[in-house]
Amino acid sequence: ANLRGLLLVSAKRFDEANKACRRGMEIESDHKPAYWCLVNVGVASRSGKIAIDGLKAYERAFAVEFNLDELAALAEYKQIAATPEFAAWRKSRR
Repeated sequence: ANLRGLLLVSAKRFDEANKACRRGMEIESDHKPAYWCLVNVGVASRSGKIAIDGLKAYERAFAVEFNLDELAALAEYKQIAATPEFAAWRKSRR
């Protein structure tokens, strides 16, 4: 499911990629690349909701917490960091 998701991202078939990555997370909840697959869908499709769903799921699954200021400073996350979903996530942490 994870590999399928990544291939669908490459084909810009984001709805299908979203479903495949989420399925990968269900099938193998301890497989970190499945979560990054979903984050990649969000970044590639410029969907803050999808990217943040993946990041939050990763945090829950692996008991980590991302530094949102550092994440927002990374070039690949700048567009996601500008979304209302990211602002709400950041606000919930303060």
